[in-house]
Amino acid sequence: MTKPTKANPGATPDPRKSYVASASGWIAGAYRKKGDALMLTPQAAAYENVTLAPEAKDAK
Repeated sequence: MTKPTKANPGATPDPRKSYVASASGWIAGAYRKKGDALMLTPQAAAYENVTLAPEAKDAK
């Protein structure tokens, strides 16, 4: 029988943030409509037609 494992406390947090599509089109390999929410890293978002989601801006 295996022991249950605990979450790794030293693990790197998820670098993705919540973004909203600024226009309809291909974003991150999928067709998305204007206003669709998606999770991207800041580096990937730099190349896409997205804006930071309002709730993510307020969390700072």
